[in-house]
Amino acid sequence: MKTLLVAPQQPDLVFQQQEVQRLVNTFDGAKVLIGPTVTWANVADEIQRVNPDVLWFSTHGHDAGIVLTDTDVDGDMLASVTRGSNVRLIVLNTCDSRSVAERIHAATGCDIVATIAAVDDRHAYTVAQRFAVLLASGQDAREAFNLVKTPQFIYLPEIMGYNQSAYEGLRRLVAETQMENERLKRMMDDLREDMQ
Repeated sequence: MKTLLVAPQQPDLVFQQQEVQRLVNTFDGAKVLIGPTVTWANVADEIQRVNPDVLWFSTHGHDAGIVLTDTDVDGDMLASVTRGSNVRLIVLNTCDSRSVAERIHAATGCDIVATIAAVDDRHAYTVAQRFAVLLASGQDAREAFNLVKTPQFIYLPEIMGYNQSAYEGLRRLVAETQMENERLKRMMDDLREDMQ
């Protein structure tokens, strides 16, 4: 699973470096944007270049945006660069990211982990590293989230009034079908190359 981690330097987030290191160690080959100059242009370019499956933010946030070095990125900005890409999961490990997450989800359909309030840095790190380990081990994202969630975190889309096990079964079936379709497409591409 291709992962892009975005972590603009935030000196008051004392666990940010540990989170970054843990994610790099957990997600083999993760690409990282980190440091004092993580700009919106850098992030947008890397999303296009890497075309990740998972886009993970570790920074400050508020109900209007995710904090980068040069600007606060709102949901519409993130949706504009993730719509039509391979991004299937976005983790907004920031404070108060629900409204940003809802805008992204409405525009893209991506699954999103977000927060509904301010979250202590240590707590955010703990939830993030546990979630990452489960995700990297092959656990379904929603199932992994359900194992590590705390009241400050949400998963979009939220499931209300539906049978969760039926939903998860359907979700797995869709994922398996997508993998089978990709395998068949590769076989057809190989056959086409052999015929030329």
